[in-house]
Amino acid sequence: MIQVVLLVLFGLTCVWMIADGLERRAGVLEFSFLAGCGLFGFLFTQAVGVVRNPGMAPEDGVCKALVMSTLCAWAVYLGWKAPARARAAPGSKSSLSLNWLYVCGIICIGLGLYGSMKLTILTGGVPGLNMVEGRRPLEWQGLPVVYGFFATYGELGMVLVALAALRRRSWFMAIPAAIPVLLLLGAIILSGRRTFLVLLALTLGCVLYFARKIAMPRPVALGVLPLVMVAMFVAGEYRRSTLSGEWGNVKRISASKAVHEVLSGSAPEFVNMAYMMEIADTQGLFQGGVGFYNSFVQYFVPKLIVGEETKANLYVDVPTARDAQNRFGWVYTYGLVPTGPYSVFEQFWYFGALCYFFLAKWLRGHWIRAVAGDRWSQLVYSVVVTFGITAIVNDIFSIYMPLFMFVLPLAALGELRRWLRQLGQPYSHAAPSRSWAGPS
Repeated sequence: MIQVVLLVLFGLTCVWMIADGLERRAGVLEFSFLAGCGLFGFLFTQAVGVVRNPGMAPEDGVCKALVMSTLCAWAVYLGWKAPARARAAPGSKSSLSLNWLYVCGIICIGLGLYGSMKLTILTGGVPGLNMVEGRRPLEWQGLPVVYGFFATYGELGMVLVALAALRRRSWFMAIPAAIPVLLLLGAIILSGRRTFLVLLALTLGCVLYFARKIAMPRPVALGVLPLVMVAMFVAGEYRRSTLSGEWGNVKRISASKAVHEVLSGSAPEFVNMAYMMEIADTQGLFQGGVGFYNSFVQYFVPKLIVGEETKANLYVDVPTARDAQNRFGWVYTYGLVPTGPYSVFEQFWYFGALCYFFLAKWLRGHWIRAVAGDRWSQLVYSVVVTFGITAIVNDIFSIYMPLFMFVLPLAALGELRRWLRQLGQPYSHAAPSRSWAGPS
Protein backbone atom coordinates (compact mmCIF):
# COMPACT_ATOMS: atom_id res chain seq x y z
CA MET A 1 0.00 0.00 0.00
CA ILE A 2 2.81 2.41 0.87
CA GLN A 3 4.29 1.91 -2.61
CA VAL A 4 1.00 2.90 -4.23
CA VAL A 5 0.80 6.06 -2.11
CA LEU A 6 4.38 7.02 -2.97
CA LEU A 7 3.76 6.28 -6.64
CA VAL A 8 0.69 8.55 -6.66
CA LEU A 9 2.66 11.34 -4.98
CA PHE A 10 5.43 11.02 -7.57
CA GLY A 11 2.95 11.07 -10.44
CA LEU A 12 1.01 14.04 -9.06
CA THR A 13 4.23 16.01 -8.65
CA CYS A 14 5.15 15.40 -12.29
CA VAL A 15 1.64 16.33 -13.45
CA TRP A 16 1.77 19.51 -11.33
CA MET A 17 5.03 20.54 -13.02
CA ILE A 18 3.57 19.87 -16.46
CA ALA A 19 0.32 21.72 -15.74
CA ASP A 20 2.22 24.70 -14.31
CA GLY A 21 4.26 25.05 -17.50
CA LEU A 22 1.19 24.90 -19.71
CA GLU A 23 -0.21 27.99 -17.98
CA ARG A 24 2.27 30.23 -19.83
CA ARG A 25 2.68 30.90 -23.53
CA ALA A 26 6.28 29.66 -23.70
CA GLY A 27 5.99 27.35 -20.71
CA VAL A 28 6.74 24.29 -22.84
CA LEU A 29 10.33 25.57 -23.07
CA GLU A 30 10.73 26.02 -19.31
CA PHE A 31 13.03 23.58 -17.54
CA SER A 32 10.53 22.71 -14.80
CA PHE A 33 7.91 21.68 -17.37
CA LEU A 34 10.44 19.69 -19.40
CA ALA A 35 11.83 17.94 -16.32
CA GLY A 36 8.29 17.00 -15.29
CA CYS A 37 7.65 15.50 -18.74
CA GLY A 38 10.93 13.58 -18.64
CA LEU A 39 10.36 12.18 -15.16
CA PHE A 40 6.77 11.25 -15.94
CA GLY A 41 7.48 9.66 -19.31
CA PHE A 42 10.66 7.81 -18.32
CA LEU A 43 10.66 7.00 -14.60
CA PHE A 44 7.02 7.22 -13.49
CA THR A 45 5.78 4.87 -16.21
CA GLN A 46 8.47 2.35 -15.29
CA ALA A 47 7.61 2.72 -11.61
CA VAL A 48 3.98 1.86 -12.41
CA GLY A 49 5.11 -1.45 -13.88
CA VAL A 50 7.34 -2.25 -10.89
CA VAL A 51 4.63 -1.43 -8.34
CA ARG A 52 2.07 -3.50 -10.29
CA ASN A 53 4.42 -6.49 -10.31
CA PRO A 54 5.78 -7.06 -6.79
CA GLY A 55 9.03 -8.97 -6.51
CA MET A 56 10.82 -7.33 -9.42
CA ALA A 57 12.93 -5.31 -6.96
CA PRO A 58 13.34 -5.07 -3.17
CA GLU A 59 10.24 -3.45 -1.67
CA ASP A 60 12.27 -1.08 0.50
CA GLY A 61 14.37 -0.14 -2.51
CA VAL A 62 11.27 0.63 -4.55
CA CYS A 63 9.97 2.89 -1.77
CA LYS A 64 13.31 4.69 -1.53
CA ALA A 65 13.45 5.13 -5.29
CA LEU A 66 9.95 6.64 -5.31
CA VAL A 67 10.74 8.97 -2.41
CA MET A 68 13.98 10.15 -4.01
CA SER A 69 12.34 10.66 -7.41
CA THR A 70 9.61 12.76 -5.80
CA LEU A 71 12.16 14.81 -3.85
CA CYS A 72 14.13 15.49 -7.03
CA ALA A 73 10.98 16.56 -8.86
CA TRP A 74 10.03 18.96 -6.07
CA ALA A 75 13.62 20.26 -5.95
CA VAL A 76 13.39 21.19 -9.63
CA TYR A 77 10.01 22.84 -9.19
CA LEU A 78 11.01 24.85 -6.11
CA GLY A 79 14.34 25.84 -7.67
CA TRP A 80 12.51 27.06 -10.75
CA LYS A 81 10.12 29.11 -8.63
CA ALA A 82 12.87 30.56 -6.42
CA PRO A 83 13.74 34.26 -6.89
CA ALA A 84 16.36 34.77 -9.61
CA ARG A 85 18.38 37.76 -10.77
CA ALA A 86 16.59 39.32 -13.71
CA ARG A 87 19.26 41.82 -14.72
CA ALA A 88 22.24 40.71 -16.76
CA ALA A 89 25.76 41.24 -15.55
CA PRO A 90 27.34 44.55 -16.72
CA GLY A 91 28.79 44.20 -20.19
CA SER A 92 27.31 40.77 -20.89
CA LYS A 93 25.55 42.00 -24.02
CA SER A 94 28.35 44.17 -25.33
CA SER A 95 30.84 41.29 -25.28
CA LEU A 96 28.58 39.15 -27.47
CA SER A 97 28.17 40.99 -30.75
CA LEU A 98 26.23 39.18 -33.43
CA ASN A 99 29.29 39.05 -35.68
CA TRP A 100 31.34 37.45 -32.89
CA LEU A 101 28.59 34.92 -32.19
CA TYR A 102 28.36 34.05 -35.86
CA VAL A 103 32.11 33.59 -36.37
CA CYS A 104 32.34 31.39 -33.26
CA GLY A 105 29.38 29.39 -34.57
CA ILE A 106 31.02 28.80 -37.96
CA ILE A 107 34.20 27.61 -36.23
CA CYS A 108 32.22 25.24 -34.00
CA ILE A 109 30.29 23.84 -36.97
CA GLY A 110 33.62 23.28 -38.72
CA LEU A 111 34.94 21.38 -35.70
CA GLY A 112 31.73 19.36 -35.53
CA LEU A 113 31.88 18.49 -39.22
CA TYR A 114 35.54 17.46 -38.90
CA GLY A 115 34.78 15.15 -35.97
CA SER A 116 31.77 13.62 -37.71
CA MET A 117 33.70 13.03 -40.93
CA LYS A 118 36.53 11.32 -39.06
CA LEU A 119 34.05 9.09 -37.24
CA THR A 120 32.35 8.32 -40.55
CA ILE A 121 35.69 7.20 -42.04
CA LEU A 122 36.41 4.99 -39.03
CA THR A 123 33.00 3.33 -39.20
CA GLY A 124 32.70 2.92 -42.95
CA GLY A 125 30.02 5.46 -43.80
CA VAL A 126 27.00 7.29 -42.43
CA PRO A 127 25.14 4.11 -41.36
CA GLY A 128 28.23 3.00 -39.46
CA LEU A 129 28.52 6.41 -37.81
CA ASN A 130 25.00 6.10 -36.47
CA MET A 131 25.73 2.59 -35.30
CA VAL A 132 28.45 4.18 -33.18
CA GLU A 133 25.90 6.69 -31.93
CA GLY A 134 23.68 3.69 -31.16
CA ARG A 135 26.54 2.09 -29.23
CA ARG A 136 27.36 -0.51 -31.88
CA PRO A 137 30.57 -1.93 -33.30
CA LEU A 138 33.37 0.63 -32.71
CA GLU A 139 35.27 0.42 -29.44
CA TRP A 140 34.61 3.75 -27.80
CA GLN A 141 38.12 4.73 -26.72
CA GLY A 142 41.17 6.45 -28.18
CA LEU A 143 40.65 8.37 -31.41
CA PRO A 144 36.87 7.76 -31.62
CA VAL A 145 36.51 9.59 -28.30
CA VAL A 146 38.59 12.50 -29.61
CA TYR A 147 36.57 12.74 -32.83
CA GLY A 148 33.32 12.42 -30.88
CA PHE A 149 34.49 15.31 -28.68
CA PHE A 150 34.95 17.53 -31.74
CA ALA A 151 31.69 16.34 -33.33
CA THR A 152 29.73 17.60 -30.33
CA TYR A 153 30.74 21.19 -31.05
CA GLY A 154 28.46 21.17 -34.07
CA GLU A 155 25.50 21.44 -31.68
CA LEU A 156 26.94 24.60 -30.12
CA GLY A 157 27.66 26.02 -33.58
CA MET A 158 24.05 25.38 -34.59
CA VAL A 159 22.80 27.53 -31.69
CA LEU A 160 25.32 30.33 -32.28
CA VAL A 161 24.69 30.58 -36.01
CA ALA A 162 20.90 30.31 -35.69
CA LEU A 163 20.70 32.99 -33.00
CA ALA A 164 22.83 35.42 -35.02
CA ALA A 165 21.01 34.67 -38.30
CA LEU A 166 17.54 35.13 -36.82
CA ARG A 167 18.60 38.37 -35.16
CA ARG A 168 19.88 39.59 -38.54
CA ARG A 169 16.72 38.25 -40.25
CA SER A 170 18.96 36.47 -42.75
CA TRP A 171 18.10 32.97 -43.98
CA PHE A 172 21.34 32.97 -45.96
CA MET A 173 23.36 33.31 -42.75
CA ALA A 174 21.43 30.37 -41.31
CA ILE A 175 22.55 27.94 -44.05
CA PRO A 176 25.63 26.62 -42.13
CA ALA A 177 23.33 25.60 -39.26
CA ALA A 178 21.77 23.06 -41.62
CA ILE A 179 24.92 20.91 -41.36
CA PRO A 180 24.51 19.95 -37.67
CA VAL A 181 20.74 19.73 -38.17
CA LEU A 182 21.21 17.12 -40.91
CA LEU A 183 23.71 15.19 -38.77
CA LEU A 184 21.24 15.13 -35.89
CA LEU A 185 18.43 14.04 -38.19
CA GLY A 186 20.65 11.22 -39.43
CA ALA A 187 21.17 9.98 -35.87
CA ILE A 188 17.44 10.29 -35.14
CA ILE A 189 16.28 8.47 -38.27
CA LEU A 190 18.99 5.79 -38.48
CA SER A 191 19.45 5.00 -34.80
CA GLY A 192 16.32 6.32 -33.09
CA ARG A 193 18.19 8.59 -30.71
CA ARG A 194 15.59 10.10 -28.35
CA THR A 195 18.04 12.54 -26.80
CA PHE A 196 18.98 13.96 -30.21
CA LEU A 197 15.30 14.37 -31.10
CA VAL A 198 14.69 16.35 -27.91
CA LEU A 199 17.92 18.29 -28.41
CA LEU A 200 16.98 19.35 -31.93
CA ALA A 201 13.39 20.25 -31.03
CA LEU A 202 14.28 22.23 -27.91
CA THR A 203 17.25 24.00 -29.46
CA LEU A 204 15.22 25.22 -32.41
CA GLY A 205 12.30 26.07 -30.11
CA CYS A 206 14.48 28.17 -27.80
CA VAL A 207 16.27 29.95 -30.64
CA LEU A 208 12.99 30.84 -32.38
CA TYR A 209 11.43 32.11 -29.17
CA PHE A 210 14.41 34.14 -27.96
CA ALA A 211 15.19 35.66 -31.35
CA ARG A 212 11.72 36.06 -32.87
CA LYS A 213 9.25 35.37 -29.99
CA ILE A 214 7.76 32.45 -31.92
CA ALA A 215 6.35 29.80 -29.56
CA MET A 216 4.39 26.60 -30.04
CA PRO A 217 0.68 27.16 -29.27
CA ARG A 218 -0.38 25.38 -26.08
CA PRO A 219 -3.12 23.29 -27.79
CA VAL A 220 -0.48 21.98 -30.20
CA ALA A 221 1.84 21.22 -27.27
CA LEU A 222 -0.93 19.25 -25.56
CA GLY A 223 -1.41 17.20 -28.70
CA VAL A 224 2.30 16.60 -29.28
CA LEU A 225 3.15 15.67 -25.68
CA PRO A 226 1.50 12.20 -25.69
CA LEU A 227 3.11 11.43 -29.05
CA VAL A 228 6.56 12.29 -27.69
CA MET A 229 6.03 10.04 -24.65
CA VAL A 230 4.91 7.15 -26.86
CA ALA A 231 8.00 7.75 -29.02
CA MET A 232 10.13 7.24 -25.92
CA PHE A 233 8.61 3.77 -25.48
CA VAL A 234 9.01 2.62 -29.08
CA ALA A 235 12.51 4.06 -29.62
CA GLY A 236 14.23 0.93 -28.32
CA GLU A 237 12.46 -1.40 -30.73
CA TYR A 238 12.92 1.11 -33.56
CA ARG A 239 16.67 1.25 -32.86
CA ARG A 240 16.99 -2.54 -32.83
CA SER A 241 15.31 -2.70 -36.23
CA THR A 242 17.28 0.09 -37.91
CA LEU A 243 20.71 -0.84 -36.58
CA SER A 244 20.23 -4.45 -37.70
CA GLY A 245 19.17 -3.23 -41.15
CA GLU A 246 15.70 -4.74 -40.83
CA TRP A 247 13.75 -1.67 -41.90
CA GLY A 248 10.70 -3.76 -42.70
CA ASN A 249 10.23 -4.38 -38.99
CA VAL A 250 9.79 -0.66 -38.33
CA LYS A 251 6.27 -0.56 -39.74
CA ARG A 252 5.35 -3.57 -37.63
CA ILE A 253 6.25 -1.84 -34.37
CA SER A 254 3.20 -1.63 -32.10
CA ALA A 255 3.02 1.49 -29.92
CA SER A 256 0.38 -0.08 -27.68
CA LYS A 257 2.55 -3.16 -27.17
CA ALA A 258 5.56 -1.00 -26.28
CA VAL A 259 3.53 0.98 -23.75
CA HIS A 260 2.11 -2.22 -22.27
CA GLU A 261 5.61 -3.69 -21.87
CA VAL A 262 6.82 -0.63 -19.99
CA LEU A 263 3.77 -0.58 -17.73
CA SER A 264 4.24 -4.30 -17.05
CA GLY A 265 7.69 -3.67 -15.59
CA SER A 266 9.92 -4.85 -18.42
CA ALA A 267 11.92 -1.59 -18.63
CA PRO A 268 15.01 -2.07 -16.43
CA GLU A 269 16.12 1.43 -15.36
CA PHE A 270 13.75 1.84 -12.40
CA VAL A 271 14.39 -1.75 -11.28
CA ASN A 272 18.15 -1.13 -11.29
CA MET A 273 17.66 2.13 -9.41
CA ALA A 274 15.62 0.39 -6.70
CA TYR A 275 18.33 -2.26 -6.22
CA MET A 276 21.14 0.32 -6.11
CA MET A 277 19.20 2.53 -3.68
CA GLU A 278 18.70 -0.35 -1.29
CA ILE A 279 22.31 -1.55 -1.55
CA ALA A 280 23.80 1.93 -1.17
CA ASP A 281 21.56 2.78 1.78
CA THR A 282 21.91 -0.46 3.75
CA GLN A 283 25.66 -0.83 3.12
CA GLY A 284 26.51 2.86 3.47
CA LEU A 285 28.00 3.13 -0.03
CA PHE A 286 27.93 6.91 -0.38
CA GLN A 287 30.59 8.98 -2.12
CA GLY A 288 30.18 12.39 -0.48
CA GLY A 289 30.59 14.27 -3.75
CA VAL A 290 33.76 12.48 -4.89
CA GLY A 291 31.80 11.16 -7.85
CA PHE A 292 31.70 14.69 -9.28
CA TYR A 293 35.50 14.75 -9.36
CA ASN A 294 35.84 11.22 -10.74
CA SER A 295 33.34 11.95 -13.50
CA PHE A 296 35.28 15.05 -14.51
CA VAL A 297 38.44 12.95 -14.78
CA GLN A 298 36.56 10.34 -16.79
CA TYR A 299 35.13 12.82 -19.29
CA PHE A 300 37.80 15.49 -19.63
CA VAL A 301 41.23 14.02 -18.88
CA PRO A 302 42.39 12.56 -22.22
CA LYS A 303 44.08 9.19 -21.88
CA LEU A 304 45.86 9.75 -25.20
CA ILE A 305 47.72 12.71 -23.67
CA VAL A 306 48.32 11.80 -20.03
CA GLY A 307 48.52 8.04 -20.50
CA GLU A 308 46.30 5.25 -19.20
CA GLU A 309 48.24 4.75 -15.97
CA THR A 310 48.31 8.44 -15.07
CA LYS A 311 44.59 8.79 -15.67
CA ALA A 312 43.87 5.70 -13.57
CA ASN A 313 45.90 7.19 -10.71
CA LEU A 314 43.84 10.39 -10.80
CA TYR A 315 40.67 8.60 -9.76
CA VAL A 316 39.72 8.56 -6.08
CA ASP A 317 38.70 5.07 -5.01
CA VAL A 318 35.16 5.26 -3.61
CA PRO A 319 32.51 2.55 -3.12
CA THR A 320 29.70 2.09 -5.61
CA ALA A 321 26.54 0.03 -5.29
CA ARG A 322 26.69 -1.18 -8.87
CA ASP A 323 29.94 -3.09 -8.21
CA ALA A 324 29.35 -4.13 -4.59
CA GLN A 325 28.63 -7.64 -3.37
CA ASN A 326 25.04 -7.77 -2.17
CA ARG A 327 22.65 -10.18 -0.49
CA PHE A 328 20.29 -10.15 -3.47
CA GLY A 329 22.78 -11.62 -5.91
CA TRP A 330 21.90 -8.67 -8.16
CA VAL A 331 24.28 -7.75 -10.99
CA TYR A 332 24.27 -4.33 -12.65
CA THR A 333 23.22 -4.37 -16.30
CA TYR A 334 26.04 -2.74 -18.23
CA GLY A 335 25.05 0.22 -20.37
CA LEU A 336 21.92 1.23 -18.44
CA VAL A 337 21.65 4.78 -17.16
CA PRO A 338 21.75 4.99 -13.33
CA THR A 339 18.95 7.65 -13.43
CA GLY A 340 19.35 11.15 -12.07
CA PRO A 341 17.74 10.51 -8.66
CA TYR A 342 20.14 7.66 -7.93
CA SER A 343 23.22 9.53 -9.19
CA VAL A 344 22.71 12.25 -6.57
CA PHE A 345 21.50 9.80 -3.90
CA GLU A 346 24.81 7.96 -4.26
CA GLN A 347 26.63 11.19 -3.51
CA PHE A 348 24.68 12.81 -0.67
CA TRP A 349 21.84 10.45 0.38
CA TYR A 350 18.42 12.15 0.16
CA PHE A 351 20.10 15.56 0.44
CA GLY A 352 21.35 15.00 -3.09
CA ALA A 353 18.01 16.29 -4.38
CA LEU A 354 19.33 19.78 -3.59
CA CYS A 355 21.62 19.44 -6.64
CA TYR A 356 18.53 19.78 -8.81
CA PHE A 357 17.26 22.75 -6.81
CA PHE A 358 20.44 24.68 -7.61
CA LEU A 359 20.48 23.52 -11.23
CA ALA A 360 16.88 24.67 -11.72
CA LYS A 361 17.55 27.98 -9.97
CA TRP A 362 20.58 28.63 -12.18
CA LEU A 363 18.64 27.85 -15.34
CA ARG A 364 15.72 29.98 -14.13
CA GLY A 365 17.98 33.01 -13.91
CA HIS A 366 19.20 32.46 -17.46
CA TRP A 367 15.62 31.93 -18.68
CA ILE A 368 14.43 35.24 -17.22
CA ARG A 369 17.37 37.16 -18.66
CA ALA A 370 17.09 35.35 -22.01
CA VAL A 371 13.43 36.33 -22.37
CA ALA A 372 14.45 39.91 -21.56
CA GLY A 373 16.90 39.85 -24.48
CA ASP A 374 20.28 39.05 -22.94
CA ARG A 375 22.27 37.21 -25.61
CA TRP A 376 24.55 35.37 -23.20
CA SER A 377 21.63 33.88 -21.28
CA GLN A 378 19.86 33.01 -24.53
CA LEU A 379 22.92 31.07 -25.60
CA VAL A 380 23.45 29.34 -22.24
CA TYR A 381 19.83 28.30 -21.83
CA SER A 382 19.49 27.04 -25.42
CA VAL A 383 22.64 24.95 -25.11
CA VAL A 384 22.13 23.62 -21.57
CA VAL A 385 18.40 22.92 -21.19
CA THR A 386 18.37 19.56 -23.01
CA PHE A 387 21.28 18.30 -20.94
CA GLY A 388 19.48 19.54 -17.84
CA ILE A 389 16.67 17.12 -18.67
CA THR A 390 19.08 14.22 -19.15
CA ALA A 391 20.76 15.22 -15.88
CA ILE A 392 17.55 14.56 -13.94
CA VAL A 393 16.36 11.59 -16.02
CA ASN A 394 19.60 9.75 -16.82
CA ASP A 395 22.54 11.01 -14.78
CA ILE A 396 23.47 14.25 -12.97
CA PHE A 397 26.83 14.24 -14.76
CA SER A 398 25.12 14.80 -18.11
CA ILE A 399 25.34 18.50 -17.27
CA TYR A 400 29.13 18.35 -17.53
CA MET A 401 29.29 18.36 -21.33
CA PRO A 402 27.57 21.71 -22.00
CA LEU A 403 29.07 23.29 -18.90
CA PHE A 404 32.73 22.43 -19.45
CA MET A 405 32.73 22.19 -23.25
CA PHE A 406 30.50 25.14 -24.15
CA VAL A 407 29.55 27.56 -21.37
CA LEU A 408 32.83 28.00 -19.50
CA PRO A 409 35.05 28.19 -22.64
CA LEU A 410 32.72 30.75 -24.24
CA ALA A 411 32.64 32.77 -21.02
CA ALA A 412 36.44 32.75 -20.94
CA LEU A 413 36.62 33.83 -24.60
CA GLY A 414 34.12 36.63 -23.93
CA GLU A 415 36.18 37.89 -20.99
CA LEU A 416 39.38 37.70 -23.05
CA ARG A 417 37.75 39.61 -25.89
CA ARG A 418 36.49 42.29 -23.51
CA TRP A 419 39.92 42.58 -21.90
CA LEU A 420 41.70 42.91 -25.26
CA ARG A 421 39.20 45.53 -26.37
CA GLN A 422 39.73 47.55 -23.22
CA LEU A 423 43.49 47.15 -23.59
CA GLY A 424 43.33 48.62 -27.07
CA GLN A 425 41.48 51.76 -25.93
CA PRO A 426 43.69 54.85 -25.42
CA TYR A 427 44.39 55.66 -21.79
CA SER A 428 42.92 58.93 -20.57
CA HIS A 429 43.54 60.64 -17.25
CA ALA A 430 40.48 61.04 -15.10
CA ALA A 431 39.56 64.52 -14.04
CA PRO A 432 40.56 65.33 -10.45
CA SER A 433 37.79 64.79 -7.98
CA ARG A 434 38.52 68.01 -6.12
CA SER A 435 40.74 71.06 -6.47
CA TRP A 436 42.91 72.53 -3.77
CA ALA A 437 42.74 76.26 -3.24
CA GLY A 438 45.37 78.34 -1.57
CA PRO A 439 44.93 79.83 1.87
CA SER A 440 42.38 82.53 2.07
